[in-house]
Amino acid sequence: MTSHQDDPYFVAEVQTATPQQLRLMLIEGAIRFARQTADLWTEGKLYEAGHAVDRCRDIITELMTRMNRARQPELTDRVASIYAWMYAEITHAHIGHDVARMKEVIRVLEVERGTWQQLCELLPTAPVSSNETPAVDTFSVTAVPGAALAPPCEGDPLADMWSQQSSNGFSFDA
Repeated sequence: MTSHQDDPYFVAEVQTATPQQLRLMLIEGAIRFARQTADLWTEGKLYEAGHAVDRCRDIITELMTRMNRARQPELTDRVASIYAWMYAEITHAHIGHDVARMKEVIRVLEVERGTWQQLCELLPTAPVSSNETPAVDTFSVTAVPGAALAPPCEGDPLADMWSQQSSNGFSFDA
Protein backbone atom coordinates (compact mmCIF):
# COMPACT_ATOMS: atom_id res chain seq x y z
CA MET A 1 0.00 0.00 0.00
CA THR A 2 1.48 3.35 -1.01
CA SER A 3 1.00 6.42 1.06
CA HIS A 4 -0.65 9.59 -0.21
CA GLN A 5 2.42 11.38 1.16
CA ASP A 6 4.44 9.73 -1.61
CA ASP A 7 2.04 10.89 -4.33
CA PRO A 8 3.17 14.30 -5.66
CA TYR A 9 -0.26 14.98 -7.20
CA PHE A 10 -2.02 14.39 -3.89
CA VAL A 11 0.53 16.54 -2.04
CA ALA A 12 -0.05 19.36 -4.54
CA GLU A 13 -3.82 18.98 -4.20
CA VAL A 14 -3.61 19.29 -0.41
CA GLN A 15 -1.20 22.24 -0.55
CA THR A 16 -3.45 24.20 -2.93
CA ALA A 17 -6.82 23.25 -1.42
CA THR A 18 -9.08 25.74 0.33
CA PRO A 19 -9.98 25.08 3.99
CA GLN A 20 -13.40 23.78 2.96
CA GLN A 21 -11.83 21.43 0.39
CA LEU A 22 -9.40 20.12 3.03
CA ARG A 23 -12.27 19.36 5.39
CA LEU A 24 -14.12 17.57 2.58
CA MET A 25 -10.99 15.49 1.89
CA LEU A 26 -10.86 14.48 5.56
CA ILE A 27 -14.53 13.50 5.56
CA GLU A 28 -14.03 11.44 2.39
CA GLY A 29 -11.04 9.73 4.02
CA ALA A 30 -13.12 8.88 7.09
CA ILE A 31 -15.81 7.37 4.85
CA ARG A 32 -13.21 5.37 2.92
CA PHE A 33 -11.67 3.92 6.10
CA ALA A 34 -15.07 3.25 7.70
CA ARG A 35 -16.20 1.32 4.61
CA GLN A 36 -12.90 -0.53 4.52
CA THR A 37 -13.35 -1.46 8.18
CA ALA A 38 -16.87 -2.81 7.63
CA ASP A 39 -15.76 -4.80 4.58
CA LEU A 40 -12.78 -6.29 6.41
CA TRP A 41 -14.93 -7.26 9.40
CA THR A 42 -17.34 -8.97 7.01
CA GLU A 43 -14.40 -10.88 5.49
CA GLY A 44 -13.15 -11.84 8.97
CA LYS A 45 -9.90 -9.89 8.52
CA LEU A 46 -9.86 -8.41 12.01
CA TYR A 47 -6.19 -7.42 12.10
CA GLU A 48 -6.41 -5.40 8.88
CA ALA A 49 -9.72 -3.91 10.01
CA GLY A 50 -8.00 -2.70 13.18
CA HIS A 51 -5.69 -0.48 11.13
CA ALA A 52 -8.58 0.92 9.08
CA VAL A 53 -10.74 1.64 12.12
CA ASP A 54 -7.81 3.43 13.80
CA ARG A 55 -7.35 5.62 10.72
CA CYS A 56 -11.07 6.42 10.66
CA ARG A 57 -11.04 7.33 14.35
CA ASP A 58 -7.93 9.50 13.84
CA ILE A 59 -9.69 11.46 11.10
CA ILE A 60 -12.81 11.95 13.24
CA THR A 61 -10.55 13.25 16.02
CA GLU A 62 -8.89 15.65 13.56
CA LEU A 63 -12.28 16.88 12.36
CA MET A 64 -13.38 17.49 15.97
CA THR A 65 -10.24 19.24 17.13
CA ARG A 66 -9.94 21.54 14.12
CA MET A 67 -13.26 23.27 14.64
CA ASN A 68 -13.14 26.99 15.41
CA ARG A 69 -15.70 27.78 18.07
CA ALA A 70 -15.11 31.55 18.02
CA ARG A 71 -17.58 32.57 15.30
CA GLN A 72 -20.59 30.36 15.99
CA PRO A 73 -20.13 28.48 19.26
CA GLU A 74 -23.64 26.98 19.36
CA LEU A 75 -23.42 25.54 15.84
CA THR A 76 -19.85 24.38 16.42
CA ASP A 77 -20.89 22.62 19.64
CA ARG A 78 -23.72 20.83 17.83
CA VAL A 79 -21.44 19.63 15.07
CA ALA A 80 -18.77 18.64 17.60
CA SER A 81 -21.36 16.54 19.44
CA ILE A 82 -22.06 14.64 16.21
CA TYR A 83 -18.35 13.93 15.80
CA ALA A 84 -18.15 12.82 19.43
CA TRP A 85 -21.10 10.49 18.83
CA MET A 86 -19.38 9.08 15.72
CA TYR A 87 -16.15 8.53 17.65
CA ALA A 88 -18.04 6.65 20.38
CA GLU A 89 -19.97 4.59 17.81
CA ILE A 90 -16.77 3.65 15.99
CA THR A 91 -15.22 2.59 19.30
CA HIS A 92 -18.25 0.47 20.25
CA ALA A 93 -18.41 -0.99 16.74
CA HIS A 94 -14.72 -1.87 16.94
CA ILE A 95 -15.16 -3.71 20.23
CA GLY A 96 -17.88 -5.95 18.79
CA HIS A 97 -16.89 -5.85 15.11
CA ASP A 98 -20.38 -4.46 14.55
CA VAL A 99 -20.80 -3.78 10.82
CA ALA A 100 -24.32 -2.33 11.27
CA ARG A 101 -23.04 0.24 13.75
CA MET A 102 -20.20 1.21 11.41
CA LYS A 103 -22.67 1.59 8.54
CA GLU A 104 -24.67 4.05 10.65
CA VAL A 105 -21.51 6.12 11.11
CA ILE A 106 -20.92 5.95 7.36
CA ARG A 107 -24.46 7.21 6.73
CA VAL A 108 -23.90 10.24 8.97
CA LEU A 109 -20.51 10.91 7.34
CA GLU A 110 -22.17 10.80 3.92
CA VAL A 111 -24.62 13.50 5.02
CA GLU A 112 -21.67 15.57 6.27
CA ARG A 113 -19.86 15.00 2.97
CA GLY A 114 -22.89 16.22 1.02
CA THR A 115 -23.00 19.41 3.09
CA TRP A 116 -19.31 20.15 2.48
CA GLN A 117 -19.61 19.29 -1.23
CA GLN A 118 -22.34 21.90 -1.51
CA LEU A 119 -20.26 24.40 0.43
CA CYS A 120 -17.29 23.79 -1.88
CA GLU A 121 -19.56 24.38 -4.88
CA LEU A 122 -20.93 27.61 -3.39
CA LEU A 123 -17.47 28.87 -2.40
CA PRO A 124 -14.86 27.27 -4.65
CA THR A 125 -12.08 29.62 -3.53
CA ALA A 126 -10.71 30.59 -0.16
CA PRO A 127 -11.64 33.97 1.32
CA VAL A 128 -9.27 36.70 0.17
CA SER A 129 -9.45 39.19 3.03
CA SER A 130 -10.79 39.52 6.52
CA ASN A 131 -13.44 41.94 5.18
CA GLU A 132 -15.17 39.10 3.31
CA THR A 133 -17.51 36.75 5.08
CA PRO A 134 -15.76 33.41 4.63
CA ALA A 135 -17.56 30.11 4.26
CA VAL A 136 -15.15 28.56 6.68
CA ASP A 137 -12.34 29.56 8.91
CA THR A 138 -9.64 26.94 8.89
CA PHE A 139 -11.66 23.79 9.50
CA SER A 140 -14.75 25.50 10.89
CA VAL A 141 -18.26 26.18 9.76
CA THR A 142 -19.30 29.83 9.70
CA ALA A 143 -21.84 31.77 7.69
CA VAL A 144 -22.80 31.92 4.05
CA PRO A 145 -25.35 34.76 3.88
CA GLY A 146 -28.47 33.69 2.03
CA ALA A 147 -27.25 30.15 1.42
CA ALA A 148 -29.69 27.34 2.01
CA LEU A 149 -28.44 23.84 1.46
CA ALA A 150 -30.59 20.82 0.63
CA PRO A 151 -33.14 19.66 3.23
CA PRO A 152 -32.40 16.57 5.31
CA CYS A 153 -33.50 13.16 4.12
CA GLU A 154 -36.77 11.85 5.51
CA GLY A 155 -36.13 9.67 8.53
CA ASP A 156 -32.77 11.32 9.21
CA PRO A 157 -32.20 11.09 12.98
CA LEU A 158 -30.19 14.31 12.81
CA ALA A 159 -32.87 16.28 10.94
CA ASP A 160 -33.63 18.51 13.95
CA MET A 161 -29.97 19.46 14.31
CA TRP A 162 -29.42 20.01 10.60
CA SER A 163 -32.44 22.27 10.22
CA GLN A 164 -31.31 24.76 12.89
CA GLN A 165 -30.76 28.25 11.50
CA SER A 166 -28.47 30.91 12.86
CA SER A 167 -29.50 34.54 13.12
CA ASN A 168 -27.68 35.45 9.90
CA GLY A 169 -29.63 33.04 7.69
CA PHE A 170 -27.11 30.24 7.37
CA SER A 171 -28.81 26.90 7.03
CA PHE A 172 -26.88 23.76 7.91
CA ASP A 173 -29.42 21.51 6.18
CA ALA A 174 -27.80 18.51 4.55
